[in-house]
Amino acid sequence: FVIVAFAVAPPIEAWVRSLLRPTLPPMGEKPPPMRGLILLFSNEKTAWCAIDHHAQKLEYVFCVVTELMEGRFNQFRLQLLARGLQVHPQFMDDAYDQREAAAAVLNCTHWARTKQLSSADLICDVTGGTSIMSIGAALESQRQGIAVQMVKARQTDKGPELLHPVLIRFELTEPNPPTQPKEAN
Repeated sequence: FVIVAFAVAPPIEAWVRSLLRPTLPPMGEKPPPMRGLILLFSNEKTAWCAIDHHAQKLEYVFCVVTELMEGRFNQFRLQLLARGLQVHPQFMDDAYDQREAAAAVLNCTHWARTKQLSSADLICDVTGGTSIMSIGAALESQRQGIAVQMVKARQTDKGPELLHPVLIRFELTEPNPPTQPKEAN
């Protein structure tokens, strides 16, 4: 009986989490404002875009920060505090370690729980950091039942123009069928 319970527990836990999470808009759409934001910190402009989107409900910002970004983060933190937000940094040693990024998100969720925030109150923005950090953070967020977003941008002649956050999800999908390469004239 005990062995069966362990085999059944993860699917049941995932099902219960799905019932507790409010219905989110489809992938690629703007997420609803959340009370807590887990943020991979590296670029202030994209970070502010993510924060401003959630401003009407946002109370807590959990920042995942690498050693390289620590100096810039300290100034950013002061600006967040000036806005009345509670800030909880989670420092990382290796920006190219997927497991460390996942562990940082897990630590942020533990902090969030002490503030009475559930997974449904949180969203993780994976725009900042390295690509491998984004993958680790997104996968751990999804495992915890936390929505994931990235700041969408449009390329212009003057460089990227930030638009707004959009919901994303990492999952394996069937690729599109290959297309015939176009011949050069």
